[in-house]
Amino acid sequence: MIRLSIVLLSLLTTLSFAQAPLTGLIAYYPFTNNANDASGTNNNGVVYGATPVDGQNGLANSAYRFADGNKIIVANNTSLKITNEFSFSAWVRLRSFAGRNNTDGSLSSYGTHAIFAKDCDQGWFSCTLITDSKTPNTVILSSGNWLGGWQYYYFTYTVGNWVHVAIVNKNNRLEQYINGKMVSASFSNIDFTQVNSANLYIGGMACWPYFFNGDLDEMRFYNRGITESEVAAMYEFEKKPIFSINHGNWNDTSVWSCNCVPTSTDVVQVSHSISVPAKTAAYAWNVQYNLNGQVALESDARLILSK
Repeated sequence: MIRLSIVLLSLLTTLSFAQAPLTGLIAYYPFTNNANDASGTNNNGVVYGATPVDGQNGLANSAYRFADGNKIIVANNTSLKITNEFSFSAWVRLRSFAGRNNTDGSLSSYGTHAIFAKDCDQGWFSCTLITDSKTPNTVILSSGNWLGGWQYYYFTYTVGNWVHVAIVNKNNRLEQYINGKMVSASFSNIDFTQVNSANLYIGGMACWPYFFNGDLDEMRFYNRGITESEVAAMYEFEKKPIFSINHGNWNDTSVWSCNCVPTSTDVVQVSHSISVPAKTAAYAWNVQYNLNGQVALESDARLILSK
């Protein structure tokens, strides 16, 4: 039997790593215990009441939790100017369907949850999750404005789960994405003139009481319409990896933190000695090797990476 080993050569080696796009990035909030902008454009936010919590990747103090009245405000400036090409992405997690209802703004067992908004009333632009008693266990991803058109997408949701959402506006077309996949698209004719004179609100709004009843992480804004493949790559790059918890066979579910066998869409972190059986293939989006981590390929075995 021939064994081919991929062995650690440094503390962390990454093979074919997908990444979030950088071109056109005008604001990036990793929320690592603050609301500072990591894009280099200095669009730093001021936190009002929101508290740091574990992020979607499990790291402590790498996301913000919002409740009624909480928000992060980013002062408007020219670098935040939005044109007919604009993109946004973030990881979101509701703690409850309860919020401010969209009838009179009162507290209710269901409500409108503001992810972000610029300005308010007819000329605003926003992205929200809407919960409704008529559609239990369902959340509506909503983005756009009253004048240029709204985009809605209904999806089944379990409270406490992280979901990656993205919106892309380009060529008079507004697209919405869930977990890296386009789920809706329609014609849009949004005038951003009013929006471009307003501050950016995260987790709340300027003139309506809507708030996000949950956690937000890894928020990005672009001054261009990013591509469908870029959204998918960003989701794969940012999502929580599967990591090894035991030595053993790649196809043994007890080896992995997910109690599953990694697939071609999974980021995998290896900290143990893992073998791929003879004449079989193992799949991953990419593999990261931590200290003492290695993958041994038995005779005619393959490790196939998507990126």
